Amino acid sequence: MGRGSLALLGFVAGCTDAPDMPPLPHSVSIVLETDDEQVVSLLAAVEPNDRGRLDVRVSEGVVLPGGGRVVLVTPAHGGWAVGGALTGRRVPLSLPTSAWRLARVRGGHLWFSGDEGLQRCEMATSTCLPTGELPPGPEVQAAGPELGFRVTLDDDGNVFVLLPHHDGAGAGERVASDVRRIVSVRWLVDAPEPRIQEYLDRTFRGRADFLAPDLDVVVDGRLSEWGEIEPAVVDAPWQAEVRDGWNGPDDASFSAALAVDGDALCVAGRLRDDRRLDGDAVVLSLEGELFTVPVARHSATTSVRAEWFGWRYEACLPGLAAEIDEDTPIVLSYRDADGQGLASVIATSPSIGRWAVGRVERLP
Repeated sequence: MGRGSLALLGFVAGCTDAPDMPPLPHSVSIVLETDDEQVVSLLAAVEPNDRGRLDVRVSEGVVLPGGGRVVLVTPAHGGWAVGGALTGRRVPLSLPTSAWRLARVRGGHLWFSGDEGLQRCEMATSTCLPTGELPPGPEVQAAGPELGFRVTLDDDGNVFVLLPHHDGAGAGERVASDVRRIVSVRWLVDAPEPRIQEYLDRTFRGRADFLAPDLDVVVDGRLSEWGEIEPAVVDAPWQAEVRDGWNGPDDASFSAALAVDGDALCVAGRLRDDRRLDGDAVVLSLEGELFTVPVARHSATTSVRAEWFGWRYEACLPGLAAEIDEDTPIVLSYRDADGQGLASVIATSPSIGRWAVGRVERLP
């Protein structure tokens, strides 16, 4: 559906940059040990493939992407060896796989544990020496460089990659099963190609900011008084908090604008939903506190009016105008129940990262 049918007048939404933003990860490298004691590396790209899933590559042994790419494999003669990924050359570490298990991967070093204690091996020289100290390993929940990026291992041996959009929507995307433990997690943040960088910025830092002017609002669903206020339009894949449950703008899409009438904060817009049910609602998150505007039927503070493509909605929430100052965090979302259990959610700022929360400013 085009933006024109959702807009009151126009559209304003996008990314807001801040100078202290850390780089976003484009991939995650995970080294894990399986239940049958095999060491496996996974490389998962954050940008989904054509099916909307993470692309995952699997390698035997340990693959460390980035500068000084190294592969650690288990050769046929049963001993650990380290070598370059491009040259294919392997240097034995004189550690038989039957007696030593990989325990840590950190920087340019490897740690192995066995009945005889610990060995610390330097990748560059392939030398191993006894050591009495094992450095801290990755937590079962490994935090990424920005809130919402993490890797988890559940009690059933499943490894999940969670992105900011997965927060509150389940375990994330499963990338491995039959896993005994996670050995290493590395989030890759080196500069990706421009197309991927654009995807990352839009998906995880896209946000809509709002201006809330004073307005005499008549809650009748006609929206005639809102004509000069430009709304944010939510109808794109990157605006879906729960991707699995959203099937495009015909499934659910909406626009939203804000205004102040006395002590009330008012919201109005247009929405499209292929199945409008009692659980459907526009939700305001104002400084983290949630306020729900049901849109299935009229109420004392809400009006919903049908039109050719969907519905117009309008509501005023008493007492909320005092909560708005010059830079108040706000997110508007649409919860689409669809009668299938977990609701799908689309939002003006879909990511949970603290750099991706919209702001509202009250105009005199």
